[in-house]
Amino acid sequence: MFSHDILKKRILIFGSNGMLGQRTAQFYLSKDNFELLGASVEEQSVNPELHYKKVDLTKREEVKKVALDFYPDFIINAAAFTAVDRCEIERETSWKVNVRE
Repeated sequence: MFSHDILKKRILIFGSNGMLGQRTAQFYLSKDNFELLGASVEEQSVNPELHYKKVDLTKREEVKKVALDFYPDFIINAAAFTAVDRCEIERETSWKVNVRE
């Protein structure tokens, strides 16, 4: 019989390059029983230890593909469009990232 400690939980972190995403990834990377995948809009991860995929959250098919390919046990959404002035100008993008995720 398998021990639950042996089985790794898979966690997908959207917004892994942001402040909250970085701290969340850092926390789970320090544990042995988690397999992580970070995802964000930038070309590469700010954390070289984290497996990473570039994903544009405004493109639903990209989000679905990453989730279905990784098949996570948990998804943590730490992504947000936080540039307040740009949110006023880029309302559609702001809505897609902050509301429709």
